[in-house]
Amino acid sequence: MANGFRNPYITEADIDPRIATVLSVQSVEPDPEGNYRTRTRNVDLDLALSDLGYDVKGYKYSGLGDEVMGALKSVLGGSGSVYPYIDPTQGLYTADDSLSSEWDLVRSMADYLIDEGEHDAYRRYGGYGVGIMPTDAESIEFESILPFVDIFDQKSIAKALTALAGKGAAEIEASDVRALDKEMFDKTKSKYYDPLVENVREDAIFDLAKALSPDTSGGFAGSSAGASRRAQARRGYNKEMRSILSEILKQRGKATEDITSRIYDWQELI
Repeated sequence: MANGFRNPYITEADIDPRIATVLSVQSVEPDPEGNYRTRTRNVDLDLALSDLGYDVKGYKYSGLGDEVMGALKSVLGGSGSVYPYIDPTQGLYTADDSLSSEWDLVRSMADYLIDEGEHDAYRRYGGYGVGIMPTDAESIEFESILPFVDIFDQKSIAKALTALAGKGAAEIEASDVRALDKEMFDKTKSKYYDPLVENVREDAIFDLAKALSPDTSGGFAGSSAGASRRAQARRGYNKEMRSILSEILKQRGKATEDITSRIYDWQELI
């Protein structure tokens, strides 16, 4: 897990992202006269990586909140070139094989087309390593790169931002990125403030008990003055509790704002 600590907000998991590309397909096919000629056409592909035989590992998130997930999808949810993720040591990898180059993925797509019966002639009359390729170096894109990004790790975020910036853009350094951390999310949860609430409640109960203690001034406990004093004491208790709960709501909102602000700061690096 990120930073070596247990983090309940992120889990390593099997993922099955979709990829989209336009392949330029060259196949050798017979013409009506029986002469074999090279035919070139573009094929639109929108596939899950599992369709290509890959068992992919990535990240799943939980407990981040809708506002934070919205910010993450806005900044990291866009499609990105697959190339920066073809790295056996980080990012896209498989259970029993690694995508060591962009062309490994292209060849997998070619195999898929052949297996689907799209290019039987090409299977018979040539290899697919050269004849099927992206029409553009940036055309192999994931629908979203968020499942590949560890938002608690500077290097992972920098790698993702570099991918989103596109080929030709300067590499974004990890040192330029401020990652998120577990405590930032803890501060958005009510449980984080439980010790504070308990302290305020204990003080408020003490004040209430003191105010409700028997009148030592000689008055009657059942008198109208005593009832008024008890009502006032309860109002004081309720006011203290409402005040701390209101402040906690503000702090939780501020914590969420701090997270989304940092996420949008990443966008400024692209």
